[in-house]
Amino acid sequence: MPKLTQKESLPHNVLIATLLFLWGFSYGLIGILNIKFGMLLELSPWATRGLHAAYHGGYLLGGIFLGRLFLNKLGFADALIAGLYIYACGALLFWPSAVLGSLPTFIVSNMVVAFGLVVLETTANLFVAICGPLEYSEIRLCLAQSFQGMGNVSATELARRFLFKNAKDTTDVVNAQWTYLIIAFISVLLSVLFYYLPLPEAPNDDLRQLAAQRPENRAKVWNMRTCYFTMAMGIGSQFFYQAGQEAHFVNFTDYVKFTRPSANNVAIIEASMDAIVLYIGLIVVGALCMHTTGLAADAMTMIVFFFENCIFPTIFAMSMRGTAQHAKTAASLMAAAICGGTIGPFAQLAAAMSHGEPWFYSVATAFWSVGALFVIYLNFVPQAKRQVDPIRDDYIKEK
Repeated sequence: MPKLTQKESLPHNVLIATLLFLWGFSYGLIGILNIKFGMLLELSPWATRGLHAAYHGGYLLGGIFLGRLFLNKLGFADALIAGLYIYACGALLFWPSAVLGSLPTFIVSNMVVAFGLVVLETTANLFVAICGPLEYSEIRLCLAQSFQGMGNVSATELARRFLFKNAKDTTDVVNAQWTYLIIAFISVLLSVLFYYLPLPEAPNDDLRQLAAQRPENRAKVWNMRTCYFTMAMGIGSQFFYQAGQEAHFVNFTDYVKFTRPSANNVAIIEASMDAIVLYIGLIVVGALCMHTTGLAADAMTMIVFFFENCIFPTIFAMSMRGTAQHAKTAASLMAAAICGGTIGPFAQLAAAMSHGEPWFYSVATAFWSVGALFVIYLNFVPQAKRQVDPIRDDYIKEK
């Protein structure tokens, strides 16, 4: 895989992008379904956020215990197939959850879906990051992750128009079971596709050779290899970024209704604004959300989505550079860092209850500020800057 040129790697990366669309679709649908399920059972705001935490908690357990194991033992193609089967099982578990209206079953189904998705994310993100010349890894992963945004928009629109027209209607939640049955069926079909369409692999020897081509990967920061220090900083940054993102996502609708009670259809606006870059935008705009009202406040929340989406793939791709034979372990830990989404909504709700709705964003801004330490590290530590900066034709060339 590290021996492929950009042109040779294109078909494989396009195939993986379909998985990221499926992940985005599931993420959007689960987020809305958790809220509607909580309204149906008249759960408290804390309990509703507990459902959300169960999903993201599954990322922690699945990333540590499944993602690394499957990638190392099975390889990319078989790890994707295993992840799809686990995901399909979790989707099928939504059927008894919806029929019984059972909170414990619903929590279990959330976690099983997360187990499958974290295996898919670990495998798919690492695949795209190293499939082709490394100087384009961030671009490839950002483009592939844009399919996740499309899936999110599609799920939100489907839920708003067809599935959840009336939050108090039991049949609305039960009808969602058919959607998850279709998702399970598509997952099985995709697993068959990946079985018959062989994907290139990345043996540890190739990963070592690729890392050895750059002397910057052997430099040290505070008696630790720069590439490993960068990886650890990236995982921490990813954790706090996810905490802020989920705090923003879960409380978005409540915040917009507070600032402008007449607002309608905020869910689809929320999803369709997923787009581009940078912590600095998140921090500044998050702070402005605490000090604006009405349409101005709504605009600030939309701009947050504008800055968010490329942060995850950019951090992921940069943190994988130079990790050599440890890349699969690094990818699984990076995917496990998505568990930061468990704490953000709780902290933000506590801030809102203590100081009022605008203080939702004090918590998200604090999380993003901590995550931005990674950016400071990359820009002000020369060894780190040289280690992550792309160089031309950074792939293994056949002799």
